[in-house]
Amino acid sequence: EEQKRVGRPYAPEAVFHAVEAINTIGFDNVNYDLIYGLEGQQRESWFASLGATVAFVPKTITLYPVVFRPLTVIQKRAERDTSGFLPDESKYALYDESVAYLADRGFRQDSFVRFTTLPRGGLRQETADFAGVPLLGLGAGARSYSDRVHYSTDYAVRRTATLDIIGGFIDHAHSHDHPVDRGFLLDDDERRRRFCVLNLSLGRLDPAEYARRFGGAGLQHLAPELDALAAEGCVEVMADGTYQLTPRGFKYSNVMGELFKSPRVDALESTYVPE
Repeated sequence: EEQKRVGRPYAPEAVFHAVEAINTIGFDNVNYDLIYGLEGQQRESWFASLGATVAFVPKTITLYPVVFRPLTVIQKRAERDTSGFLPDESKYALYDESVAYLADRGFRQDSFVRFTTLPRGGLRQETADFAGVPLLGLGAGARSYSDRVHYSTDYAVRRTATLDIIGGFIDHAHSHDHPVDRGFLLDDDERRRRFCVLNLSLGRLDPAEYARRFGGAGLQHLAPELDALAAEGCVEVMADGTYQLTPRGFKYSNVMGELFKSPRVDALESTYVPE
């Protein structure tokens, strides 16, 4: 019933068939995504899903709170009636219980959403991306991240717009020197802000690594934000000067990231029109 309400009406048996195939192949690390706070979801049904997922014995589990992205099925249903969705306070309560539930079963938290039994990051691609390794996206709707440029092909949610984008991508005459027409050029300030947000999202911001990355620069220009996080108990300053996320910091890391947004990005977001 929860799946049907979000536009994913496949049979639950399909999940178990997929898990069986995955286990037969024997991948070293498999991640399973779950979403909490869905319309009509109750605490009991959430923990039934989480318990079934833990029983698959994955190395990594990612727990996403439901979000109301423009033009999606979830947003449209919420616009008609919000009574079926949990309020934020209840979602945070589910988060707290879920963190404790997974910790009791040997999972280590390595971001707001991700939990793993591995000694390293549970999602290698994201860990590398957040650490500054360039990421090349291929295909319609793919996003790419280099040190100074974030760019993508077009992106949409509505079916007709999405099909137009895919058709245009297939019919396009690709060449190695095709110019990027959708992107964001990062200046030094944006690069520094991004470094702080992403490293804190992984649980640790190292001023020495920051200095190596940015030619000896210190974190003084972001001292008010970091001091505020320490005062709120979201980060702990370690003996070597690194900023370590606390459990409270993991819990509010999405909100925490807003502290580091630049006025430039705020202005761009305010003018964004979804398709």
